[in-house]
Amino acid sequence: IYGYENEQLEIFEGSLAINEHFVDAWMETLTSHNRMAPFSTPSAPYQQALYNALKASTSEVTQQAVVFDDGVSFYGEIEAEMSVYKVKPVSFDVLFSGCLAVYFLFLSFVIQGVRGSIDGFKRFLNIGQKSKKRY
Repeated sequence: IYGYENEQLEIFEGSLAINEHFVDAWMETLTSHNRMAPFSTPSAPYQQALYNALKASTSEVTQQAVVFDDGVSFYGEIEAEMSVYKVKPVSFDVLFSGCLAVYFLFLSFVIQGVRGSIDGFKRFLNIGQKSKKRY
């Protein structure tokens, strides 16, 4: 029921009740096997177990082979090794960025002079203020 907040809702009772252990076991089984059609084989153990479980509950269970021929190529599972390396902490990057900023400011003062650098900084601030006024 959409939007129902109470977790104690029981639609079926007695022998028709939902068996949570059964559902949890199937969820664990299905999440531990590859179910993607190109990588699944008809003799996969979960498929036979699912067939037997459905056959025990209903008499109208049949297995049908479905051929996927859509021109898309799938490649098999790839075994890969993931490596994790310890790197320098972020404080190094912050310190390095600060040093670069000071270096570029120094170059600006040397090339443009103190007055030119201050004027350039004021123009930069005025451009930022003008763009804020438009919005």
